[in-house]
Amino acid sequence: MRKWRKLYIEIYHENIWFVKCDVATYRRLVRQDFQQEPAKIEPFTYGRHVYLTGDDGISTYTIWVTKWEALTHEIFHCVHKMLDSKGLWLENCSEEAYAYLIEYLDNQFRSVK
Repeated sequence: MRKWRKLYIEIYHENIWFVKCDVATYRRLVRQDFQQEPAKIEPFTYGRHVYLTGDDGISTYTIWVTKWEALTHEIFHCVHKMLDSKGLWLENCSEEAYAYLIEYLDNQFRSVK
């Protein structure tokens, strides 16, 4: 049974959960762990990043992919949303923070294979 790979990014005080699985499994995990109905997933969707809040009030960035080729793409969207919410906009003086976090998440999530 597939489960989320859960990370806590201490420096930003944020949870990020990742899973690689088919659409049906992703939908089941979101219902099970966040008690929410996932948004409609269009055919040929290979991944998604979503900010979800569970019944416990804890908010979590989630990344889901059906194929590894979509992972870095979804990580970028997630990191952009997270850092932007912290006031760290993507520009020349912040690009290293973005690059390091993207690299770290990519390495962590690919190790799940």
